[in-house]
Amino acid sequence: MTRKILFPIILGAFLTFLALTPARASDFMVSRQESSAQLKGNIVIIRPHNRVFILYHFLKEKESPLAPFAGDFIATADYYHVDWRLLPAISGLESDFGHLMIPHTYNAYGYLGGYYSFAGWKASIVFMNKYLADTYYKHGLITPETISRIYAPPCPYWGQAVRYFMYKLGNN
Repeated sequence: MTRKILFPIILGAFLTFLALTPARASDFMVSRQESSAQLKGNIVIIRPHNRVFILYHFLKEKESPLAPFAGDFIATADYYHVDWRLLPAISGLESDFGHLMIPHTYNAYGYLGGYYSFAGWKASIVFMNKYLADTYYKHGLITPETISRIYAPPCPYWGQAVRYFMYKLGNN
């Protein structure tokens, strides 16, 4: 019984450590289109393109209060099968990555006009990824342009602006 509980915890901690370990240029011996696994000496290094590292530094460069939650963005997006770049990109357009919003709402995404309050950043990230999965992805609306028709109907350029920030985060 103890093994069944401890193994996932230890594995999760190890994978989190790997994801948060700063990457060196020498770690990326394969192209982004190829596998992220490689053999270095006797050790196989598996890096999922270091999405946490990429997102963290992107948000840190913007001095965003969301930067420490890069891992939460990735893990929750993966859990709900949502593009990991979508929610951070929405936050970029809607609130300049968490800078321009109603104080203490943790609503960097303009959800319900920005007036909805979340309990904290993690709660907002989980809620919004689930919302995107249930409201849009489930119905085949997976691009910023198709999502914009419902998410931000009066703004014809919303989808293009979100796509711009997604592009800045990378092509995967």
